[in-house]
Amino acid sequence: MTGKRKTMSEQDNTITEKQSRRFIPSYTYSAAIICCGICSTLYFVTKYMGIGEHHNIESSLDKMIPFIPFWSSIYLLCYIFWAFNAILTAREGKETWYKFVAAYVLAELFCDLVFIVYPTTMPRPEVTGTGIFDWTMKLIYSADLPYNLLPSLHCMLSWLVTRYLIGSKKVPKWYQAASVINCFLIFLSTLFTRQHVIVDIVTGVLVAEAAAFIADKTGLHLKFRAFFEKLDDKLIRKFGKNNNSTGSDTDQ
Repeated sequence: MTGKRKTMSEQDNTITEKQSRRFIPSYTYSAAIICCGICSTLYFVTKYMGIGEHHNIESSLDKMIPFIPFWSSIYLLCYIFWAFNAILTAREGKETWYKFVAAYVLAELFCDLVFIVYPTTMPRPEVTGTGIFDWTMKLIYSADLPYNLLPSLHCMLSWLVTRYLIGSKKVPKWYQAASVINCFLIFLSTLFTRQHVIVDIVTGVLVAEAAAFIADKTGLHLKFRAFFEKLDDKLIRKFGKNNNSTGSDTDQ
């Protein structure tokens, strides 16, 4: 012991070095499970909480966009993209991870509020084909009602898991560029699958940026970090895991 206390930034760098052999840092577990669980539940519940009639805000430009079932593949593969980029974000260190978590929760809650006070919908095309992508589109339509469209959660989350990797010194430049390209492909997929309209995409990105700004500038991410680190400590003590096996994730 040197008797000197490390700064938050130095702690995060030390944590990352200790975790270099662990692909998914264990300090992500409780935050990821709890936040994703709550946000997913709210998303499905708000589908039935819209006040008044559902508004169709489809523009004349939106009506010109063709329906292309092939894009359902990109629309569904985004779940893998979200998970992988979230892990890379976590590997940036605790500070970046909790900024992402705080921004995600804040953005999700705002979107849920909009879903309630200004519910939107849009007409869907009839899927008449019999190919694999037509089958995929039928699966998407049957599982996901045409509500909770504005802002687009698909686009909001796709941008969030992309923006926190831009400029990273740990993620290769080529992958950062690939993430941006893939993010825009997901935007396009929401249009070609007739799941969203253009304004849904724009508002989704704006909400993500606003949430990230607030989480960063107000120090909200520090409150999230304090809460989940305290929770992690309690879980470790309760389930009897020694600090030698998990200390790299929980050391202050």
